[in-house]
Amino acid sequence: MTVTIDAKQAILDRGLRIPNDVTLAGFDGLRNSLVTSPPITTVSQPLAEIGRESVLALLRLIDDNSTLPIQKTLPVELVIRSAAGTRLYRDDMGARGVQLCIGI
Repeated sequence: MTVTIDAKQAILDRGLRIPNDVTLAGFDGLRNSLVTSPPITTVSQPLAEIGRESVLALLRLIDDNSTLPIQKTLPVELVIRSAAGTRLYRDDMGARGVQLCIGI
């Protein structure tokens, strides 16, 4: 989210307006995106589930190092806020999931 906050500042420094001139969205900065003005649209990842699946996959690899690499897609959530303006629609984002790839 730091990159998004820096981008927001650069946009404002150039005299542009969010969301009138530029729409803005971040990735996985749900908490930080609430305290900005305007609030920033973000893609929220299931961090606890990613951690849990990673540990399970690692344990499987430890038990059987001949296990093939594991690939799993976990859902994400698009949280639309006012920095996206009216030009951003859920259907247009294509954010369907985050891929978890673990292997040797």
